[in-house]
Amino acid sequence: SSYIAAYDLEGNQLWNQTMGQAIGSVRDMVVVNGFAGSPNSLLVAGNQLISRLSLDNGSILSSNFAVFDSPIEKVFAVRQPDNEELAVNVVLFTADGLVHGLNQQGAEMAHMGWPFVLVGMPEVIKSYDQGAIEAFQPKVTTFLVANRDGRVTQLNLTDNRPALIWTLADFGAVKAITWADLDKDGRPDTGAFGNRDGDIRLYDQLQSRTPRQILNLQLAS
Repeated sequence: SSYIAAYDLEGNQLWNQTMGQAIGSVRDMVVVNGFAGSPNSLLVAGNQLISRLSLDNGSILSSNFAVFDSPIEKVFAVRQPDNEELAVNVVLFTADGLVHGLNQQGAEMAHMGWPFVLVGMPEVIKSYDQGAIEAFQPKVTTFLVANRDGRVTQLNLTDNRPALIWTLADFGAVKAITWADLDKDGRPDTGAFGNRDGDIRLYDQLQSRTPRQILNLQLAS
């Protein structure tokens, strides 16, 4: 069984919880914000099961949140505009190349295009919460996904729906991704990708549909 413990900033243990055999080893954890005065909860992802832990009058309540047919790779808490029932609050990636969008209760938002099918299985995943760039513009959460076949994909979550922005190929086995908003316009525009062979590629214009390579550095040569 897995063991979860929470501590304050001074190192004092606040609570602990032993997870059941069904969850196996813990693969990921995220905090999901509560709605309408409800407390925050902790989602604990095992191999194929996600459990929800919440604090109620000093006691820890544990319940099943969602179960998947394929192993869970990465879980993200997101905040989209809409009410509790209709909004996508959790995005997670599974080893079969699917991206799932779940609401606060763990239900798949199938009527909004979920699950989304990626090309290939995910290896490295990074997220960036853009927020609203200007008034009346939608809030956007962006994901960069390096797949095991050497492709890198940008996937956006806008108004609770997934959208494929671009895919680039022939990156090799990507092991690290970093990106940033260098021009300070609220959108990530520049990213670096490092693969197993020691190659580092630097791209700009990531916020567009045609990213541009500006550097290819071979550290192994």
